[in-house]
Amino acid sequence: MLMSTAYAKSLKDLVNEIKNGQYVIPEIQRSFVWNNEKVEALCESIYNGFPIGSITVWKVEPRFREQCLDLVRPIDMKFKNNMRNIESLVIDGLQRLSSILLIYNGEIEL
Repeated sequence: MLMSTAYAKSLKDLVNEIKNGQYVIPEIQRSFVWNNEKVEALCESIYNGFPIGSITVWKVEPRFREQCLDLVRPIDMKFKNNMRNIESLVIDGLQRLSSILLIYNGEIEL
């Protein structure tokens, strides 16, 4: 479970929300840059129930979806068509979210 002071969410729910386009990142934020070693360390921490740090998001208002689509991008470009479902802007945690998505989809060999 991913924990916060506000709520706990399963990895499966988080991955589904990413795929659904609910989380986006600002265009000014760097892309995914972690190497396999960092992804493996994250996977090991999750597996062992160790803390993996926080993921900071900004809940956006519905009008944001219409007005700011050109300022954001999906976490994975495969989900670009789902960007009308935006609920949160990822401020910090892109590397962890991208890694979780890659691990969950079996797109990275550990």
